[in-house]
Amino acid sequence: MYGGISLAAFLVFLLAQDLRQLNKRILIGILLHFLFLFAAYAFVSESIAMRLMPIFLVLIYTLGPLVYTYVEAVYDSQLQLDQYFSYRLAPAVLAGIALAVTYIAPVSDATHLGIILSLSIIGLAVLWWFSIKAYRKLRHYRR
Repeated sequence: MYGGISLAAFLVFLLAQDLRQLNKRILIGILLHFLFLFAAYAFVSESIAMRLMPIFLVLIYTLGPLVYTYVEAVYDSQLQLDQYFSYRLAPAVLAGIALAVTYIAPVSDATHLGIILSLSIIGLAVLWWFSIKAYRKLRHYRR
C-alpha cells in the first residue's frame, strides 16, 4: 500500500513539472484519484472510510471520463476541455446530488444503503462504459 502511495505521489510530482500538455494534466487527475484511494485505505479506519463513501463513489464516476479524455488528449494535441468534457462529468454531478439528498433527507438506513449500492453499481457501469469507449477510441487512433 505504501509503495502505491509513494509511486503515485512520485509520478504526480514528475508530471507536475510540465503542465502545458493536457494529457499530463489529465494523467495527474487520474493518479490523484488512486493516491486518494491508496491513502484512505492505508491510513483511515473502517468507520471513517464508511463516512467517506460518497467521495469514493464520486471518484468512480469521474475516473471513466478522465481515462477517456486522456486517450483523446494523447492522440490529439489540439484537444481542449470543452462542453463535451462537462457532459461526460454529468453522471458524477447527478450522483453527487443524489448522495447529498440521501444524506439530507430523512431516510431509513436500509433505504440509504440501497441507494448507495445502486449508485455504486451504476458508477461501475459508467466506469466500464467509458473504459470500453476509450479502448475503442484507442483502437481507432492506432489504425
